Amino acid sequence: MLGHYLEGKGARARVSLAAAVLCAAASHLPAAAAQAWPDRPVRMVVPFSAGGSSDVIARIVGARITDTLRQPVIIDTRPGAGTSIGNAVVARANPDGYTLLLADTAFPASSSVLQNLPYDPVKDFAPVGLLGTSAQYLFSGRGRHRDAQSLVVAARAKPGQVTIGSGGNGATTHFMVELFKRAAGVDIVHVPYKGSAPALADAAGGQVDAVFSTFASAAALAGAGKLQVLAIAAVRRHPSQPDVPTFAELGIKGMVSDHWWGVIAPGATPKAVIQSINAELVRVVATPEAKERFPTLAVDPKSSTPAEFGKIIEGDLALFRRIAREANIKAD
Repeated sequence: MLGHYLEGKGARARVSLAAAVLCAAASHLPAAAAQAWPDRPVRMVVPFSAGGSSDVIARIVGARITDTLRQPVIIDTRPGAGTSIGNAVVARANPDGYTLLLADTAFPASSSVLQNLPYDPVKDFAPVGLLGTSAQYLFSGRGRHRDAQSLVVAARAKPGQVTIGSGGNGATTHFMVELFKRAAGVDIVHVPYKGSAPALADAAGGQVDAVFSTFASAAALAGAGKLQVLAIAAVRRHPSQPDVPTFAELGIKGMVSDHWWGVIAPGATPKAVIQSINAELVRVVATPEAKERFPTLAVDPKSSTPAEFGKIIEGDLALFRRIAREANIKAD
């Protein structure tokens, strides 16, 4: 291509050569702009209360980004309304890479049942990358039930009297309650809370018989001996908890659920910026701290490309919408 310009003579040759140089420089502008990220503090919105799994993971990731890129990552918890309050903050934010959403599976779950959302879960957001995955767990207060099958026996003996808490109407854990009711064939009362923290606290205190949650959210209460795990919704037992049985092992089929965490940006964020953030997330997930701390929360570190993460979100949106129709799950 350059040879074409060198063949010209006089002013025409000089103009052509200058144009070629300018075009070549322009082609590198997005990369240069992307490399500049971040040149000021980054806000990471967590649509849950402080202390939950998303908050813990956000702080681990934020600290690693701060250490490497020398810009503070400010964790901004915005709980409520099935994560839609925090989601809306990011949807309306300037799409420059400086306001990000620490999302989890609740993002497609709530988006499939909440009415009159102030954003479109597909058009108004840009997937950046995955951080980790985990299974859902069923917990009860210490000594209340031996395992998930024990809970099923109790529910069959007292239809409509056994209670299972969730993080709220339309939350991922609400879907888990509905799946459990169908898989076990029992009449159980769903008790929605405003977040996983109060649901777990009431399970530990015996106000509800059990609660669905990720282990990351329940780690503190479980570690203190106030909660016990009844089963894990996975294909096989987790290496960090070899004594915890799967639902299938207890005779309850169809209880397998992958819970993910990832980062999402406002929809119009430039692709070059998305790629820069994704590269940093991939680096963070591969750090020794993430590999050590995530598994203690029963979270498996896992990275992805933006496109791969987008397919996961789209698949979950379709899945949760189908379950919501079949189970008549609705949330205001």
